[in-house]
Amino acid sequence: MLRPWFSTLDGGGLGELMKRMEAWSQEFEGNRIRGDFYQKDGEVVVMLEIPGLKSRHEIDVRVEGQILTVRGTTEAEPEGEIPGELSAFVYEMLLPGQVDVSRMVTRLHPADRVLTVRLPRV
Repeated sequence: MLRPWFSTLDGGGLGELMKRMEAWSQEFEGNRIRGDFYQKDGEVVVMLEIPGLKSRHEIDVRVEGQILTVRGTTEAEPEGEIPGELSAFVYEMLLPGQVDVSRMVTRLHPADRVLTVRLPRV
């Protein structure tokens, strides 16, 4: 990560502010949903890594036209006796072509926090 020249200044707490901003940035990046897809044997396979995903959470997966939408909740890791916060998320992805939604198969891998969606091509 490039650091602005003023992050090295030691005055007015600017250096401390930059350290906090970098920590927040890394925390945000660690909580971001990552998605990718590939095409194989006449189907589109979408894999989403969803931080905080547990098997007890409800996930809604829909396809409208060529847009895949995944909605659900995740839970942050508890800190000591403080329970983790629930967060709602929405993830949308443009699919590379038309798919047969009636034959869509989803699989949740909670240990890896990965949701796999298999969509046969039309």
